[in-house]
Amino acid sequence: TGAATTIAINGLAAVNLRLPDGTTNPTATDLIANRLHTVWFDGTAFRLSFSEGYVRTGTRPACSAAIASRMWFTAGATNVKDDVAVCAKDATNNYAWRTIY
Repeated sequence: TGAATTIAINGLAAVNLRLPDGTTNPTATDLIANRLHTVWFDGTAFRLSFSEGYVRTGTRPACSAAIASRMWFTAGATNVKDDVAVCAKDATNNYAWRTIY
């Protein structure tokens, strides 16, 4: 939900789980049931990796450095095309969802 999330491995103390930027808490769309999630430990917190390549659905969040490279799929209604976008910055460092299809 965007609140603090922790992970405890092999009975060790719980450690914060963050997005790749190391400070942002994951949301419900970042952790999907029955999917393998890659994380790494930076010495302070575990960080999610978005390298899995799967596309998320649901309510698309604001595009920012914290979620850069994330892809998003929005299904179109009957007779309306689907939308596939990626969060990326332009040459002036402005982040926005860039429509691919």
